[in-house]
Formats: sequence, C-alpha cells, structure tokens
Amino acid sequence: MRPASRDDLPAIDELYLASERALGTRPEPRSGYLGWRWSQDAVDLARDTRVIERGGDLAGFAMLFVEPHAPTVGAGMWRVHPDHAGRGIGTWILGYVEGSSRDRAGVTTIRMGVEEEDAAGHRLLAEHGYLVLTYNHRGVC
Repeated sequence: MRPASRDDLPAIDELYLASERALGTRPEPRSGYLGWRWSQDAVDLARDTRVIERGGDLAGFAMLFVEPHAPTVGAGMWRVHPDHAGRGIGTWILGYVEGSSRDRAGVTTIRMGVEEEDAAGHRLLAEHGYLVLTYNHRGVC
C-alpha cells in the first residue's frame, strides 16, 4: 500500500473499467475527475489516497476527501479490481477510510460510494453498519 500519484491515473482508470465491466455497468474512466479533485487544495495525496498492489497489479484504490464547505462529511471513493476480489482488500480499504476520517478534525460522517450492482460492496458496508442513503443512477445515452 502506498499513496497514489498522478502516474497511477491510467492504472486507476483500468481498475475502474475492469470493475464496471465485471458488474455489467457502463465503464467510465476516472482520471479526469481524479486529476481535477487532486488539484484542489483540500486534497493531499499522501494523506488522502492509497493504492494497493498485489503481484505487480493495481488491486485496489481508496480515497477520502473532505469538502471545505462540508467539513463534517468525509467522502470515500474506492474500488477493488475483480481479479483480486474476496481477498480482504475491500475490508482494508474501509478500515483505511474510517481511520483517515478519525484523523481529520470535525469529520463525523462518512459516505462511501458503491455501484448499485456491487452486491459484495453493499454487503461489506452493511456488515460495518453503513446504511443506503441514496442511489445515483448513471444515465445511458
């Protein structure tokens, strides 16, 4: 595990694309969004991100960010590559995000995004006391 860098953006894109293909959802790269998010003063890559590598592959990605206009809410962004599912990476990521949120003064709530189709992700979050608040359906044009 290590902090993410801008050099990891292509591999993070591949991780998300592989995950979404495995879930049967429309694959979308994340590098544009992450490049924008990482350019903000509120994000510190060393503090707020982790990539998990196994056998030379990017097996997982995690990020916690706190918006300056909502300082009590930590937003978690995470993904496990389908080739590495079931190995405890999601559990590690959740622990990292929760620990990071405790280290951030004022954060009282964590929101974790998960694809509606990701049954394993929903199970993991439910097992740790998370509740579904809303669904964000991506439209298909």
